[in-house]
Amino acid sequence: MRALSIALSLVRIPRLFFSLLLGPLLIGTFFVTVQEMFVYAHFMSTINSGSDPIKERIEESQKESWIRKVLFGDAGPLPPLKVCRWQTTSQGEQPPSDPDCKTVPYDVTIRTTSPETFDATRYIQMLEGSTHNLHICRKCVSEIMIGERDGKFETHLLYPAALLVYIQSAVNDSERTNALIEAYKRSEEVKELQGAIMIHFPGHRFPINYSTLENDMIIVMNIAVFAVIALWLSLRSHRKVLDYFARNGALLPLVAACGKRPFYTAIWHITGLRVLLFMFSSVPVAGILLYNMVDDEEFTTSIFSNPSSIVIWLSALILGLAAITVLGSIAELKHRQGLTVFIYKYLPIIACFIGGLIWSISFFHKGEHMEMIRNIITSTPVLGLLPTLVSPIFHISDNALLAHTFLSALMAGTVMLGNSRWFAAHLEEL
Repeated sequence: MRALSIALSLVRIPRLFFSLLLGPLLIGTFFVTVQEMFVYAHFMSTINSGSDPIKERIEESQKESWIRKVLFGDAGPLPPLKVCRWQTTSQGEQPPSDPDCKTVPYDVTIRTTSPETFDATRYIQMLEGSTHNLHICRKCVSEIMIGERDGKFETHLLYPAALLVYIQSAVNDSERTNALIEAYKRSEEVKELQGAIMIHFPGHRFPINYSTLENDMIIVMNIAVFAVIALWLSLRSHRKVLDYFARNGALLPLVAACGKRPFYTAIWHITGLRVLLFMFSSVPVAGILLYNMVDDEEFTTSIFSNPSSIVIWLSALILGLAAITVLGSIAELKHRQGLTVFIYKYLPIIACFIGGLIWSISFFHKGEHMEMIRNIITSTPVLGLLPTLVSPIFHISDNALLAHTFLSALMAGTVMLGNSRWFAAHLEEL
């Protein structure tokens, strides 16, 4: 309780509060906004990727389009495309006498040496319903100009918004949209024939659901990134508190007044508070989005089929990352010792990748002992962090995850105790 009281007193210092605690709130808000935009985009593309949703969206866009609203002020269908062939006279190139052929914004121009005979059938089919006029001329100008160079056509847009005309033309192109719908229908037929694709690895008791793998990865990585950001904030907080008081010459007096071990424990309380503030500002929004994704019938995932396993996984992931954070704190304490910094800051990360690599390779080797080797790797702190990360997808044994949780907690506690003793004996080196 004394350490907690010290921590609460320290965070009341305005400069320390803004430096250590307000930052995570802002980072969390920004991070969750950007991240969830990408996740939501994936979610919407998933539930709207069937042939029926695509057909509905195309038909709706043909009837009423926000693109036409932006470009022409009216979302409704445009009148039939007017083809205007310009004529060369003694006074120069002139448009047809038809008043409807007057150049208006977002008209399309085709520049050719023979406007009178140029076959524009394909362009008419492409642009019908996307713009008012198609001008065929030698040198006339509009926002969208199509010309020929070195035997190849190229389009010049004189205004960025003119690109919307081509986007709308892709929706209006009936041949293209029909082909797209047919392709999705065929894909749905194939998926129905295949059913759920379950991949069985040699020596692994549980198959992997390939059909939901992409969605599963989105959810797992979304959760894991929060945990990694929390780890980074923890390491930064641990060093920042020490530097803040060391630079101001207040570290030794504070340690003398508060006690060495309570003060060092208070630093970890501040670190935990920093992480909690980050989670407080980001997790609720992410949780609501994930809940809506999983609750939608169109979004298929196999991750939440066993809630108890998810709780075990989260515990193993959090404590596994905590163990690496505490190891990294040794490097922050002994920052003047180059070899120590390398060992405790980078070797754990290297060990994570080595453990993940061995674990991955084991899936492609037959043998009755392969699963036991994978469980041993997963159970080991640091070495088994990557297998723990993807556990919901590969259905790793709950016993291995529980062992990882227990051993990681034991490692973190032991290292923190050693850090506390080193801190008490080497204040002058901070």
